[in-house]
Amino acid sequence: MTNFKTYDNGIRLIHKQMKETKTFSICLYVIAGSAQEKPEQAGLAHFCEHMFFKSTKNRTTKQIINDLDRIGSYSNAATSREATKFYLTTTSNFAEKSIEILTDCLINSIYLENEIESEKKVVCSEIDMYNDDNLDLAFQNSIKNFFNNNFSYAHNVIGSKETVNSFTKDSLIEFHKNFYTSGRIVISTAGENNFDEIDKYVQKYILPNFPNKETPITYKNESIVNLIKNNGEVIKKNDTEQFYFMAMSNGFSNSDRKSWLLSFASDIMGGSMSSRLYASVREEHGLVYGISTATMPLSNTGVAYLGFACNYSSAEKALQIIKEEFKKLKDYGFIQDELDLAKIQRKTHIIISDESSKNQSFLMASELVYKEKIRDIDEELNKIDNLKLEELNEFIKEYLSNFCYYITVVANKDEIDFMKILKN
Repeated sequence: MTNFKTYDNGIRLIHKQMKETKTFSICLYVIAGSAQEKPEQAGLAHFCEHMFFKSTKNRTTKQIINDLDRIGSYSNAATSREATKFYLTTTSNFAEKSIEILTDCLINSIYLENEIESEKKVVCSEIDMYNDDNLDLAFQNSIKNFFNNNFSYAHNVIGSKETVNSFTKDSLIEFHKNFYTSGRIVISTAGENNFDEIDKYVQKYILPNFPNKETPITYKNESIVNLIKNNGEVIKKNDTEQFYFMAMSNGFSNSDRKSWLLSFASDIMGGSMSSRLYASVREEHGLVYGISTATMPLSNTGVAYLGFACNYSSAEKALQIIKEEFKKLKDYGFIQDELDLAKIQRKTHIIISDESSKNQSFLMASELVYKEKIRDIDEELNKIDNLKLEELNEFIKEYLSNFCYYITVVANKDEIDFMKILKN
């Protein structure tokens, strides 16, 4: 059973009681991410996330860690372009303590100078780690160029060393004050506990700290399709022997049915080991270790992307095969067996995730923020069952007739004219 409540100050609580589990999960979902940053602030939302479990007015960092360990919790946080999530999973008897600890971290951070300076080193090390991941480097460069007219989506969530090292206590406090507000906070919980119990804890610990009333913010918007001139570039790195490829193309908003259809097409083309591209490029021809496609819907737009890595000598043939597979898709569409398999995979993943309190807390918050609805697994499964092959093929034919892309290759040379190979 799922219950939902909007408090007078704009904070929203959504809870699913799962009587068959002994776990309790909570996700503090804050509608603020890198999209809320100015150019000089790139990475600030992510840095605030890193400081979340640091010293508060009531606890030192060590005390926070010890208190989390004393309830046997798994806790973490994540920042995206449009949201920051703080979450933990423990057993149902520690629900109140979980909410008390997270509330302390949410409202009482004191941003000690020595901890800020120490965390700058951690984040800069994280930046180096991602820069060493050539496929991620290609991803970040492609998305930056794909959204070249929109800084909020174009820049890297983690920021740069220059921006990170410029952050001050005042800049962190200001961002927190501006964006960690009642209209932007969704408390999503799942577990054995009943709704009245969780409601009582929220009213006891969280509500008194947010006296100002705000209108709850959502991300439900119509799609604005980003169209650019097809383009690409090579980032030369002498310390790599492989050819890393990332193509970014246009997508749709999270609440748009076209985004859902595109995700199905992506699953069939490169979402699993039975997908067309994996079966052809990897299994039949042995050219790559892995190849995948995925989508990233946002509030009013989105992207689809394709990535792979292979030996430089195999790259040209791999690109030719990928081009042929997409030409066949445009000309003939998918077949019923492919859609049926994708439906089975999607439904299985939904059912499995439905049994996890942690996954439930994530999915419920996202559904509420992006679609303004309460997650209903039966509705999701029926929606999948009712998808017709004709609708999917009609959509993909139109999409492939109008899509655009930006490609980034990371390699130690640039002898392959990949844009010419992929033309048309």
